[in-house]
Amino acid sequence: MSKTTHKKFNLAGPCDPANHYTIPVLRRLPVIEEMIEAKNYFIMRAPDKSGKTTFINALTDKINADGHFYAIACSLVSLRSVKLKSEVATAIVAALNQSMAASKVDVIKLKAFAFDSASGMLSPERKIRNCLKYLCEDLDKELVVFFEESDSLSGAGLMTFLSQLKEGHASRQRPGKKFPRSIGLVGVRSVHDLGDPNEAGKDVIGPREMFNISKATVTYPNFTREEIRSLLQKYTIDTGQQVSVQAIDRVWFWTEGQPWLVNALANETVAKILNNDYEQLVNSSHIDLAAKAFFPRRETNIHNLLERLIEPRTRRIMEPFIVGASWKKQATKADIQYALDMGFMKREGRTYLPTNPMSAEIIFGTLAGHLFETVANQICANDS
Repeated sequence: MSKTTHKKFNLAGPCDPANHYTIPVLRRLPVIEEMIEAKNYFIMRAPDKSGKTTFINALTDKINADGHFYAIACSLVSLRSVKLKSEVATAIVAALNQSMAASKVDVIKLKAFAFDSASGMLSPERKIRNCLKYLCEDLDKELVVFFEESDSLSGAGLMTFLSQLKEGHASRQRPGKKFPRSIGLVGVRSVHDLGDPNEAGKDVIGPREMFNISKATVTYPNFTREEIRSLLQKYTIDTGQQVSVQAIDRVWFWTEGQPWLVNALANETVAKILNNDYEQLVNSSHIDLAAKAFFPRRETNIHNLLERLIEPRTRRIMEPFIVGASWKKQATKADIQYALDMGFMKREGRTYLPTNPMSAEIIFGTLAGHLFETVANQICANDS
């Protein structure tokens, strides 16, 4: 097989099994299929670059192929800048239509935009619910909907979205009323944690109360050591290049299974450290060299994540955290939850630790660079 026909370690976007080294994703979180079978609504979350979209795409395809239900995956990422309640409702209906138009299932594709004229006359408080109701009534099988990037919503727009899902969920108990069998809200953060921190403890209905129909909030997991071994074995089968057990151990050490970092470290090793020389055995020293070469760079695919590091609420925790100073008194519970959700740190019992050694090095380098730049700017301002 020529070099040009080998698969790649995926560094951008969802995995495509035809082009990327992958492991079976659906067996990684079987509880999702169990909740769909039970007609549950649920929340699925994980930090960026964890494989959520790859999982949802695979599950959508499986549901449609099995033929018992229909499934669509609808991304709400375009709603980050939409704040007005009326605009949010319209934008969500538009996103649903776009998702249906892109479906691999002809029955769903033909339903796209079928309710545009009717939805235009509906109030924002009814538009999402009624469009989903009309769609379910017009299909010959029950519908499963995954709303990806659901944490793009905030404020009144988030609340009207959740309230309409809750109303539709309740209506399923009435004779002749239809609404999606199961809905999953997928994102970096649970919608339960998107309320206004200033209203914590007050008698105010927030996202948690509005979406109390959720059966569970589940976190999409990192790779296990065995899954890393399986992924690298796929690479060996494809290229013939052997990877030592010690090298696999070092990949686990540096990444602790964070999926994007595993792929990035593997790619850095074989493509840049070893220059695609498939005759060489990949050993632990190659992995360590690749990890250290990776630290100084701001990779495009984690640029947005690193930008969040310099937000005040993140720096309040992470700057003292990485140097071992006290930080808990100056951080709110919302700040801590945000840092955990972003994957900047992890909690083990009552202790907070860096997510993994590779992330710790990247975070330290980013914050140190930002601090140096801030100090340099202040010196220049004082000298002028």
